[in-house]
Amino acid sequence: MVRADLGALIRAAADSPTQFAVPVPHAASTATSGSWSIADGEATWRYSVQVPTAVSLSFHAVAASLPESATLLVTGSQASSSYRAADLHGGELWSRIHAGDTLELTLTVSAAERDQVSMQIVSLQAGYRAIGAGVDDHPIYKSLQSAAGETDAASCVTNYECKVTAGNTATSSATLALVVENLYQCTGTLINDVQGDNTPYVLTARHCETGQLGGGNPGAAAGVTVYWNAISACGAALGSIYGGGLPSQTGARTVVEQQDAWLIQLDMNPVVADAQFAGFDATGAAVQGGYTIHNAQGHYQQIVGWYATALAWQKSDDLGTGYVSNFLQTVNQSGNIGPGASGGGLFDSHDHVVGSLSLGRKSTDASGYGACPVAPLSAPNGSNGAADFTSLAAVWSSTADRTSSTGGVTLQSVLDPAGTGVRAVPGMPLLAAASGAASAPAPMIAFNPGRVTAGQSFTVTWTASSAASCTLTGGIPGGTWGGSTQSVQSSGSLTESGPAGSYTFGLVCQSATPNSGAVATQKTLTIAAAPSSPASSPAPGSEPAAQSDTASGSGGGGGAMGVLEAAVLAVLLALRHIRKSRTPLKLRSTRTPLDRGRRLGQHENAPRGRAREPFWSVPAGQHGLLQQLRVLARKCREIARAVFHPFGNQR
Repeated sequence: MVRADLGALIRAAADSPTQFAVPVPHAASTATSGSWSIADGEATWRYSVQVPTAVSLSFHAVAASLPESATLLVTGSQASSSYRAADLHGGELWSRIHAGDTLELTLTVSAAERDQVSMQIVSLQAGYRAIGAGVDDHPIYKSLQSAAGETDAASCVTNYECKVTAGNTATSSATLALVVENLYQCTGTLINDVQGDNTPYVLTARHCETGQLGGGNPGAAAGVTVYWNAISACGAALGSIYGGGLPSQTGARTVVEQQDAWLIQLDMNPVVADAQFAGFDATGAAVQGGYTIHNAQGHYQQIVGWYATALAWQKSDDLGTGYVSNFLQTVNQSGNIGPGASGGGLFDSHDHVVGSLSLGRKSTDASGYGACPVAPLSAPNGSNGAADFTSLAAVWSSTADRTSSTGGVTLQSVLDPAGTGVRAVPGMPLLAAASGAASAPAPMIAFNPGRVTAGQSFTVTWTASSAASCTLTGGIPGGTWGGSTQSVQSSGSLTESGPAGSYTFGLVCQSATPNSGAVATQKTLTIAAAPSSPASSPAPGSEPAAQSDTASGSGGGGGAMGVLEAAVLAVLLALRHIRKSRTPLKLRSTRTPLDRGRRLGQHENAPRGRAREPFWSVPAGQHGLLQQLRVLARKCREIARAVFHPFGNQR
């Protein structure tokens, strides 16, 4: 159970129309959390997490690696979702959002591949806004909304399927729901470019980065999940993008920020074959009527029709943004907008996108939806508008917004890179890769050396044929690899080092062929703990370390005979020679009965000045040989004491 002050977090976030959840820091991993079990050759990891009173829950994991046999099952209160290796993006996983305050994680993998599993949960996203049928707003959020009043603005919400025309069918297929880092929900448009080259650009609202105008987190594009084909039949209740079952994909990068326009590029082509690229018009022509398709409140597609001619107007430093906003203001004649519609396209009567939704009038309705159409209708005049769209024509070639992270990159330079001057293009369907096109990148990562210990430097090399650029992800925390989101060349190398542990290095490469999307790979390196240091020289007065076999010249096994062995052998042979002499040895004990308990080899105490004598004597003529043996034996004992002293205290 994770304790969090959701009340304070909800109150701080409640004013953002795009935010539906709050971040809750939480650390857990397959290595340190939950429990593992093994049965019938399959290893299973189980982990449960709860944020009490949250209406929905999801998680973000990094350093994720799943072998081919692994499946991660995540279960909420209403549904389950599963993930395989192909669902990881650059070593990261943004889970689907599940209703309820508890998630149950179950990971199964072949026991033989268990060591290849890695996943570190770094944060949870606790929901406070309703995310579909059977899920209510958090009581604290509900009390804040109830204080605003009740006007039944949801009564005029219009299901897109009830307003289908030949013209808006394609734009519906170009409209997608976005969830940013599992905290913010918006709408976006898959937009065509002048070349018509299938590059998956999505136009949405910059404030979707953080829930606040001005954005401030272009890197949030990496945590963008888009949902396709969110359509409910006319007459049916609108579905929820959080209910599961919709095709989705995660991962993008920021291309252009200008005012509240945010152009991102998906990391791969749309995962649905029926996706459409919307046409656009940046000429600045008057916009008569038109419509917007959106996913307010995370519901399936809704549509609003606009009345009369949109009003082009400017506003300086809107809500503290620090830039001048160029808006197209509209008044609704059917349907309405609500939280989650941000970023939706303003389509003109020719079904071209001419702007992206930035602002709606602050709602006084508990549902969060804006006002229903008011009769009699009147053209927008600067004070009666229902919505303000960032004008595509106004930001087309502009770099006036100095708060942008993309500098001199403009929508024009991206959507018309050849500089043709064309400012209006029609829509088109998603195209299959052209025959003869360059092959997709084949990213590869290699380590040299392949086996590394803690603190040892090693080289990481990457290469990707047919790639225009790459991004390095993961790596060792604090290292160069993955330390920046900036693109790198399609091949190169870096020198790294780090502490013991397993580290996943990721590589995401964009194809040189624009319509081929991106391809990713990852590789894990395990850094072993450094071996224990050799024993240092003994301090004075301490016992010396035992000598190795080669250093002492002694030891078991074969090899040349050492000096000590030769000396001992000589003594034994000499004694054998004496014992076999014709004149037998005659023992002459000088001990008294009281001395018989002494151990063999001890000497009698001799009077001062007399040499000690052994307790046996030998025949005459052999004293010289025996004297020499005595000297040799004494030397052997001295050598033995010196060599074997370290073991003298062993028992």
